[in-house]
Amino acid sequence: MADSEKDSLKPTCADAPTGLTNKTEATNAVTDIIPLDSADGVHRDEWATLEKRVRWKVDLRLCSIASLLCSLNLLDSGILSSAAVTTMLSDLQLNQGSRYSVSIFIFTIASVVFHLPCTVAARFVGPRVWFGTITFVFGLLTLCTAFIHTWREMIALRVLLGIAMSGIYPGLTYLISAWYPRREQQLRFAFLQTGEVLGLATGNIVNFGLNHLEGVAGMAGWRWMYLVQGLIACVLGVVTYWWMVDFPENSHRSFYFLSEHEARIAARRIQDDRADLIPQKFSWGTLLANYADFKIYGFACMFFLLNLVSTFMSYFLPIILQSGMGFNSNKSILLSTPVSVSQD
Repeated sequence: MADSEKDSLKPTCADAPTGLTNKTEATNAVTDIIPLDSADGVHRDEWATLEKRVRWKVDLRLCSIASLLCSLNLLDSGILSSAAVTTMLSDLQLNQGSRYSVSIFIFTIASVVFHLPCTVAARFVGPRVWFGTITFVFGLLTLCTAFIHTWREMIALRVLLGIAMSGIYPGLTYLISAWYPRREQQLRFAFLQTGEVLGLATGNIVNFGLNHLEGVAGMAGWRWMYLVQGLIACVLGVVTYWWMVDFPENSHRSFYFLSEHEARIAARRIQDDRADLIPQKFSWGTLLANYADFKIYGFACMFFLLNLVSTFMSYFLPIILQSGMGFNSNKSILLSTPVSVSQD
């Protein structure tokens, strides 16, 4: 292999992440993860083959569990809307005034408020521990909902559920953006959306089945929905701890993931794309500076309008089918499935 080709594959001080104070520090930071001789003897065709293998491994480990976790984003709305056409509203006195709407609203507020701190926490705590913990907590809170008896208890749990849920979607988006070059990210974000849609559609079918357990063990059908799916989320939280991967610079902390050579290739892909493999030292000033970018507010408005109708349908479609169109509770739950898939 020609020396010029070798040199073109080696990291330089210009590749070092911003925020490091001098060239020596920058070079050391990069070479600690990507040794300068890591590309020696690697032909460009061989490099492309190795890169493809690493990408598939990351897809298998990260995108698979990320899609499952994102399905929890709509699991809550699926259970609540399905339970709303059973005896839940009367059992918890949620059918008085606007209590049902408040239970939805308070969940959203708690989730939005904690989006930013929970996303930052993923970097400090580590993805395996963080996503495993909040998924398990979300499942535990969902499970506990099966045993409440008043609307006040429901509101309290909805606040806690919103907090637990707040770190999942934005945190996974952040993790995926850290693992993939910019040209590959959009397809992986689509995987997350696919997980949400399949989770909601599958959840409605599961709710239809669980509602037939009405009266079993002296429990209402809606309580079985929360109990069973809460247990599933708890198990998923345990699986997440072992299956989730860490950030690229800490890939060695992942459980049976990449070899040392593959880890260097993965790190090199990120360094070549945007030179930010080593994260900057955290500061609130740097973080909050993003709020000065007016494009963020435009994207936020677009996202709000995009989700306005789908969120409304997720929470209220079974009620419309039952009270407005005359279907019974089981048919209302089941008929929500095709609409849930098509709206996303």
